[in-house]
Amino acid sequence: MVRKETVAKQGKEALERRRYALGKSSNNKLGCFAIGRSIVTNNVSYNWITMVPDSIDSILQLPNRKLVVAENDVYLDKKTKNEIFILMVQESKGSAGGRAGGSGHRHIARIYGFACDGGGCRKFFESSEIDEVEKFEIPYSSVAMDIRLSDGREYIVQGVVDPGFVASYHSVINNLK
Repeated sequence: MVRKETVAKQGKEALERRRYALGKSSNNKLGCFAIGRSIVTNNVSYNWITMVPDSIDSILQLPNRKLVVAENDVYLDKKTKNEIFILMVQESKGSAGGRAGGSGHRHIARIYGFACDGGGCRKFFESSEIDEVEKFEIPYSSVAMDIRLSDGREYIVQGVVDPGFVASYHSVINNLK
C-alpha cells in the first residue's frame, strides 16, 4: 500500500516537472496548452500550470480529477474499436466528489472525445465552452475502473463503460453543429 506522504511527494515532483517543461517550451512544440490550477497537498497550497497534451494517454494520466465514459472496456494497447469520452471535473470547495452527503457541486470544465481503432486513438471532439459542456450528462454511477494505456501499463481512473452514455454524447455533439 502506498503511503499518503509518498503520493504527495510524487505529485509535487510531477508538478515541478510540468512547470519546468512549460518554462522551457518557448514556442510550445509539445502540442500542449496551459491551464491554471492550484492544489493542496499536506496542507500546503501549490499554484501551478498544467500541460494538457493532445494524446489520450497523457490526458488520462493528468493529476486532475476526471471521469471516463467508454463504449467498451478501455485497453489502449489493443486494436479494438472503442469510443472514449474524458470529462475533466472542476469541483467546488467542499464537494465530496458528487457523493451523497457532500456539500458544494461539481461540473465538467472540459470534455474530450476519442475514437480508437486499429491501435490508435484520434481526438474528434474537445470543448471547454460552458454552454456546450453543460449539455453533457455527468455519470454519477461511475466507479474505479482499471484501464490499460497504449504502452500496456495498467492505470486506474474513475469512470463507467456505458454505450448508452456514449450514444447520448454523440447526440449532444450532433446538436451542437
